[in-house]
Amino acid sequence: MTQSPLDNPVWSALTTTHAALAIGDGAARRYPEEICPMVGIATTEAAGYDALREVLPGGSRVPLFLDTPAPPPFPVLYARDIDQMVLPGAVPPLDPGMAEMVRSLEAESSAEMLELVALTKPGPFGPRTVELGDYVGIRDGGRLVAMAGVRLRPVGFSEISGVCVHPDWQGRGYGRAMTQAVAARVAARGETAFLHVKTDNLAARNAYLKLGFQVRRTIHLRVVSLP
Repeated sequence: MTQSPLDNPVWSALTTTHAALAIGDGAARRYPEEICPMVGIATTEAAGYDALREVLPGGSRVPLFLDTPAPPPFPVLYARDIDQMVLPGAVPPLDPGMAEMVRSLEAESSAEMLELVALTKPGPFGPRTVELGDYVGIRDGGRLVAMAGVRLRPVGFSEISGVCVHPDWQGRGYGRAMTQAVAARVAARGETAFLHVKTDNLAARNAYLKLGFQVRRTIHLRVVSLP
């Protein structure tokens, strides 16, 4: 069976588009901690797990995207299933009024992006995550109230990530607008947008379905502690 880069997205990104960022050259690779805590392994056989010890110190907490619910050979601190969703077609265009509000975010916005992430907890985000690209946001009175961007980039694909809206500005369609804006940039590069959402987060899952995303498969997220 032909494999897709999305079958092992972290590993695929770190061995291709993001290879220059990768720490490690064996069966496990990781991003610099300040960019992203994600770690990719070539296989869920012993060689992959053994290689984790070569790129991370003992006691590290490691998030792994696994294709099997079988427990890894380390203590599991957190376990959750997430859906991998792919956008096979064009995303609906942004409303012109909303489009005027969307602005690109660069490295100088990192501090306020971290503040929004700390408040909304959309997932892993570090001081240099913005460097992965395509981050956009909406401001109100100069304050950053919504954002989204790209994290993993396996060849031919870009993962929409970090979608979050300040609680006081929710219900205005900003989250949808952020997803649309980033998806449009991904499509302009000739790539396919994908994302990951908690399987039991039905509100977010349904919102992405309405935008045209389709569930591709379930991934087993396991955060483990290395001995």
